[in-house]
Amino acid sequence: MNALMRTATTFSAQIGPSGPIAPPGAAKFNTLASWVMWGVVLILVIAAMAAAGKLAWDRGHGGGGAGEGGAQLGKVAIAAVIVASAVAIVNTLVL
Repeated sequence: MNALMRTATTFSAQIGPSGPIAPPGAAKFNTLASWVMWGVVLILVIAAMAAAGKLAWDRGHGGGGAGEGGAQLGKVAIAAVIVASAVAIVNTLVL
């Protein structure tokens, strides 16, 4: 039994840690994914500024409630949460 344990320990020590190996061309895909993510964040920032401007416009012209600008701002916030969640999921799966 003791010899079997030594053999198993020696064998498992030789295996070493293993992890996922990226396929050829993965660096190009990662670059493309980074560019797409940068574009999505840029679009979210522009949409948030437009929604905030619409909210201010409505407020300044007698639209006392949040109205359409508030709804747009809420949609942008939800989209930002979805994008952030997607990034976290992808980073967990890939890294």
